Amino acid sequence: MYLADTISRAFPPGTAKHLKLEQVMLTGFVSISEARLIALRLATETDESLLALKKTVMRGWPADKTKLDQRVMLDHSVRDEISVQDGLLFRGERVIVPASLRREMVERTHSSHLGIEACLRRARECLYWPGINADITKHV
Repeated sequence: MYLADTISRAFPPGTAKHLKLEQVMLTGFVSISEARLIALRLATETDESLLALKKTVMRGWPADKTKLDQRVMLDHSVRDEISVQDGLLFRGERVIVPASLRREMVERTHSSHLGIEACLRRARECLYWPGINADITKHV
């Protein structure tokens, strides 16, 4: 058989003991310097909306959207993609940037004076915050 199906990979009942789960540390793969990651981590610890988001992610999202903290309402639509690792919040593989560093990140993205599309493409590699596209477009 060239391709195994799901059943052939299943453990017989009662034989599965402990499965080891692999964990990928995103901070090791994101294209941001260690010094910048430290700055992001420190700014995340003082950003009230990101602290509320981190608390919501760690506790679990409420089933009723009306019980959600107002500071994290914008993130509700991408809630399944948000994770917390090493003191940072991630949306998928991108770091969620605290409000205090967003202006600096927009300027750094545009530092080589690329056009709008190139700046957006560059930012999408490793950065995220609600409204990032509009902020970069306005700046460029």
